[in-house]
Amino acid sequence: MPFLLAPIGAQGIIHEDGDLATARDAASLDVPFVHSTQGSASIEAVAEAMDNAEGGTGSSGTPR
Repeated sequence: MPFLLAPIGAQGIIHEDGDLATARDAASLDVPFVHSTQGSASIEAVAEAMDNAEGGTGSSGTPR
């Protein structure tokens, strides 16, 4: 069954890690993360967070 985390803008107003925490968790579970155009972090910061996540494949899709 297909599953992904849909874009949710302005997560930073809820928690200081916002998009970065969501991206790290998605990467660690190998769940695709769709970054919002209203995101609280840059796409580069999100990619770095995903690459540094424990487990999973990160933003590149290459196993760690």
